[in-house]
Parts: sequence; structure tokens; C-alpha cells
Amino acid sequence: MFPAPLTTFRAGETVRLCFLGTDEKTSTRLREVGVREGCSVCLLANDGKCMLGLGESRVALCREVAMCMLAERAGDS
Repeated sequence: MFPAPLTTFRAGETVRLCFLGTDEKTSTRLREVGVREGCSVCLLANDGKCMLGLGESRVALCREVAMCMLAERAGDS
């Protein structure tokens, strides 16, 4: 499967982030909080805002940022 925007996945799915696709400032901030290429996240919500579960942390993203991020289902390569 090819990477797709994070907003195309359903709540409850675990995905692997492939590409952030955001501006440098946003990408840097995402990496600082642990959201980076290659990490697996659980999509907790994807309606309006996108909520990611990353280990014991939760990260909320506005839809515009989530649409820029490409991911694939965990386990697909």
C-alpha cells in the first residue's frame, strides 16, 4: 500500500508515519514532541481534529496539518 494522508485512516487504526509534509517550523515542533517519520501512532480520533496516541502521550493536530502528513497502516511495507 502506498502512503496516504493521515486523515484517510479511521479512528482505532495504528499507522506508521512516512512523511510529515508540513512547513519547517511545524515539522520541528512535531519532532520535538515525538511525532516523526517512522514512528507508529494510534489514531484515536479523526473528526475535525486528529488525535494521535503515541506511547503514553496524546497529540492533537488540526485537520490541515494532519492532511499534510503521509502514513501507511502499521505492518504494511
